[in-house]
Formats: sequence, structure tokens, C-alpha cells
Amino acid sequence: MSLDKYALFAEGIYNEKIAHVDKLSNLAIKLWPVKTQFHLIRIGSDNDGGYLIPDDLEGINACFSPGVDVNASFEEGLLENYGINSHLADFSVSSAPSGYTPISFLKKYLGVFDDDKYITLDKWVGDKTLLDVPEDFLLQMDIEGGEYASILGASEEILKKFRIIVIEIHNVEAWGQKNYFDIVEIFFHKLLKDFYVIHNHPNNCCGIVNLGGFFAPRVFELTLLRKDRASPRGFCKIFPHALDRPNLKKQPDLVLPHNWYAPKLKIAEDSFDHFLNDISGLIHIGANTGQERVVYGDLNLNVIWMEPIPEIFKQLEKNILHYSNQYAFNHLLTDLDDEEYNFNISNNGGQSSSILNLALHKEIWPKVDFNGSIRIKSQTFFSFVQRNKINLEQYQALILDTQGSELLVLKGCGALLKKFQYIKIEVSDFESYTGCPRPEEIENYLYQFGFKELRRETFAQKLGVGSYYNILYSMHT
Repeated sequence: MSLDKYALFAEGIYNEKIAHVDKLSNLAIKLWPVKTQFHLIRIGSDNDGGYLIPDDLEGINACFSPGVDVNASFEEGLLENYGINSHLADFSVSSAPSGYTPISFLKKYLGVFDDDKYITLDKWVGDKTLLDVPEDFLLQMDIEGGEYASILGASEEILKKFRIIVIEIHNVEAWGQKNYFDIVEIFFHKLLKDFYVIHNHPNNCCGIVNLGGFFAPRVFELTLLRKDRASPRGFCKIFPHALDRPNLKKQPDLVLPHNWYAPKLKIAEDSFDHFLNDISGLIHIGANTGQERVVYGDLNLNVIWMEPIPEIFKQLEKNILHYSNQYAFNHLLTDLDDEEYNFNISNNGGQSSSILNLALHKEIWPKVDFNGSIRIKSQTFFSFVQRNKINLEQYQALILDTQGSELLVLKGCGALLKKFQYIKIEVSDFESYTGCPRPEEIENYLYQFGFKELRRETFAQKLGVGSYYNILYSMHT
């Protein structure tokens, strides 16, 4: 094999196995569009040059549009219907398309450095705007493969000035090349940090490519919405969108391949955790080492993990390192801010650790005991959200596994509980920990915020002692 490989080098041919199909699939599923509170509208022509964007244009100051076509139907539509004019840039042409007058035209390509031929996104936007103005911008980018370098070369500050990004992705067949795919992963990691994909449409110009069993359009169009503007409401299930049109009208439209919007893991309808199929994000308090991270990752969920024990938190951070939309925080949550607690550490990898003392817990798990303790200051969930500027619209479920302190955590949420659609809690109907709440106490508290029990499952019990449950509550509709 190596001899043939080096012989091919001499002939000017490089040969290697393509990137693993699992890596390709894991990236594609991150581009599964989410539904938000905004309807999509079509701006531009019925075919190539028309794009779907969210109906969230009020307050957008201008559009930046690198890559100039023979027509400017998208830019004209923005100006005529919404009063949003555009800055254009393209080195390959000498002026804006005939009949359209932009705010400015720059004869340069977008790139990663500034010279007579190229300009960075930072410099282009910085030269044309006052970056401290409150208005947002829109970015419409179709630069034939230059999107990867241009976005990677842009600062986070500049990218976040764009409320909406419409971007055409090229050279997907090259994703099979391992080194190229590494760059692609970083490119999307950067975009998806602050943006949701809300529309994904294959361009029918170039067909579908099979990369070792992973099927992908060679070119596709993405619409992204900045996360602080979005209230995710599950994932899109119908492809193509009703407003989609084939880019080339004489050829049939391409349908997004199934592996781009069906995760490897699908929670069965009769499963307790079926609700995970209907959300785009959750907050898991009592994370331990993030044992559920793979399930959450396969479902492409945005996740906030909360773990109070510093040593276990370090392992949690390592475990979620490769999940770009999972974040960990090292906090103890209760109903009080800045209260110092004696936090008991358990001998089962910290899984039974608690601010409460063990009571009848040992009747079910006799080998579990506390073998140490640390002092930790607490904060309320309400304060955590305020201090970290968490956008709760991104997280529709709250999961609590805090070993007896669940009711304290709920009380620390206050009215923010109404932001959630589902709440899942581990609770016992006996005094597992000293002073721990029973199911009826949890139910009575949540009822005043509009929640009712949806289902429960027993996962541990002992005759004459009691049972441990997972209970799922849902918001009244």
C-alpha cells in the first residue's frame, strides 16, 4: 500500500482514505435547521439568487454582500421591500450589476488579509460602519469556496454584528480529505457558537456526492440567525421548505439527504426521554461527568451542564470538549445566593454527593457512603442566568439530579421556571437524604408555575423502604 502511495506521488497524485463517515455525519447533523418564532420569507428571484431568511429584519442597518452576480435580485428585494441597502465587494467585476445602486461597491475579494486584491471582513465592515452603533447587519456570502477562510479570519466581534447570515457552502466533495475536513469543522464550530442554522437548501447545480456512504450536496445554502434573536422550537421536519425553489430551474430541485436531518439516535415514542426529540436545548443540573453527553450530542442538543465538585467538573470539561454546543459551569445551585454549604462527597465517583446527609439512601445502595466534604458557596439559578447572560429561549428543558436538593434549586429559579417546556427530576418517595422533598412537594410547587406531571418511571426501590423515580413535568398548554 505504501509503495503504491509513494509511486502515485511521483505521478502527481495524492491518495488516501477519506474522512470517517461518522465524522462527516456528526457535522451534518449539526446543520439540521431549527424552527424559531420567525417565519421564513423568500427574498430575491424564484431561482438562483433568491434566499430564505427569517422575518426579523426590523432594525437591520445594511447588508454586506461579497460575491457579485450578474443580477442583484436579493439586494434589490431587501431595498425595495424593507429599505435595507447593501455594500457589495468582488474583484472579478468592475461594478455593481446594471440597474442597481448599492451603498458602496469595492473591487476586492473577501479574504484573510488586506492588500490590493483582498480585504478581510473585519476591515470591510469596520471601514463602512461605526461598530459601536446598536443596529445589526445582514451578511449574504456566495464567494465560491472562499467562505471558509473568510469566516475563520473574521473576529467574533464582527461576526456578532450580523443578525442574519446567508452563506453558500462550496467544495463539499473536498470534505472527504481529512486535513480539509479539519478546517471545515473549525469553520462550522466558529459559526455555530453564536448562530443557529434555520434553513438548509441544496443547490441543484452540482448534484449529490457519496463520500464513503455519507451523502451530501456538493453545494448548499445555509441561513443562520444569531442565537440571542432566536427562540428555538424544535427542528425542521419537512424538506425542502415550501418556499424553496431549484437554483437551476430546468433541473429538478435536490432534497436534503436524510442523514442531514435524522440523528443516529432517535428516542423511541414509548421511552421516558421521548421529549428530547422535541427540544433543541436543555440545562442539566447535577451533571457529574456528563454521562448523558453522547445521547445529547447525537440529538444535536444545546446543553448547559452544572457540576459543583471541582475535580469532577474538570473531568466533565474534558468529556464534552468535542461537543461544540455543550457548556459546563462549576456552580452549586440552591435557593440562596452566597450561602456557604458543607458539600458531602460520595465514594461512588461523586454521583450521590449532596449538601444533605444520607438517611435511608443506604437501604437501597448500602455500599454508598460519604468519604469527604468541601465548603462551597451557592447561588440561585436566577442569579446564574443573570450573571452569565444565558438566553433561556435556547433551552426548553430543565433536568435536575441534585441528590435531595431539587426543591431548593427550583425555588432558586423563581419565575424563570415558566421559560421551560419540560422539567425532569429525580426524586424519592422516602427520606433518602435528610430533609429531601417527596414527589407531592415537588408537584405542588411546580403546579403554581403551570406544570403538571406527564409521566414517571421507577428506577430503584426496596420493599418497606420506598421507590426512586424519574418524573417528567410539562407546561400546561
